[in-house]
Amino acid sequence: MAAALGFLTSRWLQRLDADEKAHLEHEFERRAEAERRQGNAGHLSSSSSSSSPPRGHCEDGEKDLECGEAKRILYAYLSISLFVPLLLLIVGAICMISGLLISAWSQHPLVVAILTTTACAATLPFLAGVLLIGRDKRRRKSIISRLSKMQGDW
Repeated sequence: MAAALGFLTSRWLQRLDADEKAHLEHEFERRAEAERRQGNAGHLSSSSSSSSPPRGHCEDGEKDLECGEAKRILYAYLSISLFVPLLLLIVGAICMISGLLISAWSQHPLVVAILTTTACAATLPFLAGVLLIGRDKRRRKSIISRLSKMQGDW
C-alpha cells in the first residue's frame, strides 16, 4: 500500500502545471527563508547537479532526432516498463489483502477477523485522499502550502 501511495503522490507532483510548480517553489523558498531567519535552517540541502544528459539529447550526446528508431523504441519500452510494476503491485496487494481477509474470517476467531478487517480498512481513506485531490486550483494550492509547512517533518 505504501508503494502505491508513494507512486500516486509522485505522479500527482509530476502533473503540476507551470503555475502550480512556481507556487510550490515560492512556498518552499518562503518557508526556507523564514527558517533561516529563525536560525533553524540546518537541514536544508543544496541541489546537486544531475549526471543525466541534457534535455533534448540521447545518452551519448546525440540530439533526439538523431537517436535512430531503435533507440526511440528502446526508450518507449523502458518508459512503459516503469508503470508495469505498479499494476503488478496493485494486483498483488489486492490478492494478498483478499487472502488475508478470507483467511481471517474463515479460520480465525471473530476478534482476529475484526481486527484484520479494521487494519485493512484504516488505510483506505489515505488512498482515497490521494485519488480525490483532483484539479481544483484552490485545493491544490492549499495542499502545496501544507506540504511546504511540513517539508518531510510529520
